Amino acid sequence: MPRFGSYDAFSQDEGLPAKAQVKWFNTSKGFGFVALEDGTPDAFLHISVISRAGLADISEGTELLCTIGAGPKGPQVLRIVEVTGTAAPPERAAAPRTRDRVPTGSEIEIDGTVKWFKADKGFGFVLADDGGKDVFVHKSVLRRCGMDHLDEGQRVQMRIADAPKGREAVWVALA
Repeated sequence: MPRFGSYDAFSQDEGLPAKAQVKWFNTSKGFGFVALEDGTPDAFLHISVISRAGLADISEGTELLCTIGAGPKGPQVLRIVEVTGTAAPPERAAAPRTRDRVPTGSEIEIDGTVKWFKADKGFGFVLADDGGKDVFVHKSVLRRCGMDHLDEGQRVQMRIADAPKGREAVWVALA
């Protein structure tokens, strides 16, 4: 099975190693929960953790080797180290309307206008209506949201988060 990092050395900052099984995960909502093998309370699993592991989606019943840390409301998966067992792929649900989505963590929802998007390069930028810095949009986010490109001047709704190099879209829909 694929390994996504070293399981040999964990620091307290990286969380504690744990074996878990995905109870449920909703790609359109961007989160789900895992049951921990040791019987402690279920841990929150955010789509950003799945993306960092190089996965596009994760199915109910998938077994994981992961790191667990304290989240704002309880245990949270910090990193997927290895997928140790898989389940059948889940059925894809249509992305919900924006008003049905609830931002999580430090993410915010804003509208904007596509400044440019280069499909051959796989990324682009959106001019945000809030007057802040432009928002980076990667093709992987578009794919997760059922799109393959954006056109200059198109109006979009986005859920964005702060990234090391600036603001980045984690969810996009046409406005």
